[in-house]
Amino acid sequence: MLQALVKQDSVATAKVAQLAQWSLKPKIEAIQQALEGKLTDHHRFLIDVSMRHMRFIEEQLIRLDEEIQRRLQPYQEEYALLQTIPGIKETGAARILSEIGADMSPFADGDHLSSWGSVCPGNNESAGKKFQSKIRKGNVHLLSALTECAWAATKKKDCHFRNKYYRLKSRRGSQRAIVAIDHAMLKCVYVVLSQRKPYEEPKPTSLTEAQKQRKASSLCRQIRALGYDVKIQKTA
Repeated sequence: MLQALVKQDSVATAKVAQLAQWSLKPKIEAIQQALEGKLTDHHRFLIDVSMRHMRFIEEQLIRLDEEIQRRLQPYQEEYALLQTIPGIKETGAARILSEIGADMSPFADGDHLSSWGSVCPGNNESAGKKFQSKIRKGNVHLLSALTECAWAATKKKDCHFRNKYYRLKSRRGSQRAIVAIDHAMLKCVYVVLSQRKPYEEPKPTSLTEAQKQRKASSLCRQIRALGYDVKIQKTA
């Protein structure tokens, strides 16, 4: 539609509106009304400049993508392994590899990598009392890539990261929960790259006695809040 406006000195608005495609087709009448008005040479010049600029940016993006793929050639195995982790796709894998590299030997374990990447909470404790502990300022590019991948993982069904996020969100809030997913995801990155094995969903572990009691107490509170009385009695 913009090209039609730029190339033709006088063009019927109805004809331009008919060029609408996909989701714009039901809005042809509204588009035709929006096109009503005076279109001068000055307007056409500005539209043409903007479109040329958009084409230039698209060409640069294609060049950058080609260069990224060229530099990823020696790391195709690691690149593919990272994409087995839920939430991490082509762009996320490339960004993570560019920040941490493919060699995990400098890090003793996943916790050391998480500490280096500043995605683990600080230890702010005094006299046995824990205070608010924020993550340190570290590699913002790595944190940004992990956070985008973490949000994607929370939308994936039957995923360990999704279950962990919603479990923590109810108690700690969404922002702290997503940082915890960043931490868990980076530890998985370490395991996948160090062991050279695809990601595997962790097997569910049985609850400890203390965890069972906490869950039972929480469920009882929810039932009582609905106006019912309930008693906890352990089965034989």
